[in-house]
Amino acid sequence: RTQQTLAALAQAAPGGLGLTVGNSSGWMPQLCGAEVQPDASFARAVPGHLVSRQGLCAPYGLCGGDSWAGGRRCDDRFAGECCNRAAAESLLAKLSESGVSTVLVAWESVNTVWLTRALGVPEDQVRDWDFTEAEYDRIYALHFDEKLRLLLFEDGLRQGFDELGSSPQPDSLRWQGPQNGCGRVHESYPAAESWREAMPVSEDAPADGAAGARFGGTGAD
Repeated sequence: RTQQTLAALAQAAPGGLGLTVGNSSGWMPQLCGAEVQPDASFARAVPGHLVSRQGLCAPYGLCGGDSWAGGRRCDDRFAGECCNRAAAESLLAKLSESGVSTVLVAWESVNTVWLTRALGVPEDQVRDWDFTEAEYDRIYALHFDEKLRLLLFEDGLRQGFDELGSSPQPDSLRWQGPQNGCGRVHESYPAAESWREAMPVSEDAPADGAAGARFGGTGAD
């Protein structure tokens, strides 16, 4: 779904919107230098210099165990924010620019919840991620006034990539992302065993991207 969203935004017309896509923000601790708690479930998956007893970050808000195995929700309910807070500040700064009324965000699935909370939606209004297939198709829309005060939060919108048309669609019509390279399921995509092997973020990458009529974060894989 992330590929579908980004491809439609970045590819030139016809077939895309030809918009600039920024990749300078994200939720991973490496992107903003967030210090990670030693007992965080994913502490071993981040560079050692970021693991600190003073750390407040626990990726996905999970503590104990190793990776997903044996992890539990951390006692600190804000532990999962990590770099979502810095990303939220960047998004609001972009919305404050003249001529910008919308920012479209493609985000890692579970962290969509943390980003939404960091943008000012009360914790009790943002449902926990339930890992069902329908959850991955969800769009969050946050509406702000001219002073960036939150006016409305919607979580009932859908991308609809799995529901195009009332009758079965050919696969080529349903799939809106790239057909080669790092496509939906392609043998050329490197299997990352840890975040250290993830594709690096370009230091000179543009930090802006806008589309549509409201802020929306996709429940991305």
